[in-house]
Amino acid sequence: MQQPDYSITDFQVYLEQCRDELNAARKKGHHSVNKLLLDYGKTLGTFPDIWKSKSNQVRGCSTNVYLNIMLVEDRVFISGHSDAELVKGQLAILINGLNRLETNVIINHVEGLLLNFISNTQVRFSMTVNRTHSLGTLFKFIRSRVTELSGK
Repeated sequence: MQQPDYSITDFQVYLEQCRDELNAARKKGHHSVNKLLLDYGKTLGTFPDIWKSKSNQVRGCSTNVYLNIMLVEDRVFISGHSDAELVKGQLAILINGLNRLETNVIINHVEGLLLNFISNTQVRFSMTVNRTHSLGTLFKFIRSRVTELSGK
């Protein structure tokens, strides 16, 4: 049974939902934001030790962050792990949103939506494109790996 197509529009809706949840948690306080990020992180599931390789490690992070990326019929499937629970929550935002998108979409269209998400999320937890431990750093690794794997 083939899964329904997942598009950039679905990703945009997903980011809007995350933005709204994070902004609502922010109004309740810092602990609510942290709890939400911890909850996001729990959605990642297990990450086999065999995938914790140097080639899967995101460089520039002060914590150990690993991403395993596979392509199936030009769609991206990502698994991830971080030793830091809050970073794992940020990672989950990306992974849960990007999984099943086409490679071309990730390479050429996601960054603008991600920048918009960062700009409109009132939570500041290193969510800038140029800082380490950020969604931007994680996304740059994903886009680079997707570009490499797809040959685009």
